[in-house]
Formats: sequence, structure tokens, C-alpha cells
Amino acid sequence: MKTLYLERALFVVGHQNDGKSTQLRSMFKDWGLGARGKIPVEKSIVKRHWLGQHRGLLVRLTSPHEYRETPEEFHAKIRADMKQGRWCLAAPLQPEASNSMPDVVETIRLFQEEFCPERIRVCFLLPCKRSKAGDKQMDISTTTGHIRRLWKRSSESSIVECVIIDAASPDGEGNGHFLADYFEYR
Repeated sequence: MKTLYLERALFVVGHQNDGKSTQLRSMFKDWGLGARGKIPVEKSIVKRHWLGQHRGLLVRLTSPHEYRETPEEFHAKIRADMKQGRWCLAAPLQPEASNSMPDVVETIRLFQEEFCPERIRVCFLLPCKRSKAGDKQMDISTTTGHIRRLWKRSSESSIVECVIIDAASPDGEGNGHFLADYFEYR
């Protein structure tokens, strides 16, 4: 029986309504992901895509914070959706602990220990798309604090990278090629 090997994980981090799923969907503007440059419009939480004959990409569009998942449930759902083989993951996370999920740093730590991916990239949305009045917004000092703590998670076997991306473009899709490029390697 083949085992599951998760090579890379990409997490887009922002509060609810910050545009995390819009940014993740925008990856499919890149023809390399096999959608012929068309952004998927279906509302499905999880989609599997093939990056090649032997490597898949699992895209989740709703954060485990919003689904009130525990870290164990989050990991179990990823395992169930990937089953076996070589995989990459793209998923949204929220920066702060809420419902049954810890903050982004602890969530990444637990994920790293569970799956031992070669690389993890964490993309913070700052500024984010226009949110509704009263919605929480990330700020630069909290974000840089998270980034400093996440950089400490890097090791020889599992690299953690962090970036801040501007998600305030009028169409909300300005970073699609940048995000997709993370998965184009051999």
C-alpha cells in the first residue's frame, strides 16, 4: 500500500471575509494548474487537481476555524481527501485562535508535526479586500509577530516561509500566478 507524502503546503491567512478563498481560486488563472486560465466558481470546500501524473493538489476553500474543526479533525480530513501518493495542499487559515482551532503559529506547528512537509509557505493578506463594516482586520505588528514565530519553525527537513501579499486589488485576484508558482517544480 502506498503512503501519503505531503510535499508542500500553502496557507493563505486572513480573518473571515478578507478574501482568502478568492486568492486561492485565483491560482487557477495560471494555465499550469489545468483549468485553462478559468477561475473555478463552484462553492465546493475541497477540490483535487492534478499537477502531473504523480502529484496532486488539494485545495480547501474554507478555513478549519470557520468549520469549527479541531486540529485533529483538520488533519484527518486532509488525509481522507488525499489518501495516498504525492500531494500538495493550498488552504486558508485565520490568524487568531477561534472556535476549536489555535492561532496560525500553533496550527502550522501541529500541521508540520503531523505531515512533515518539505516546505510550508504562509501568505498573510495585508491589506485585504474590502470587508464588511465591523469585520476584524489584520495589522502589521501582529502579522510580523506571527511571521517571526513561524520562521522559528524552519528546520533542515521542513522549511517555513512567510510573505505578506496585497489582496486589496479591485477584482481580488491579483496574486494568482504568484500563488500558483509555488507548486510548479519538479
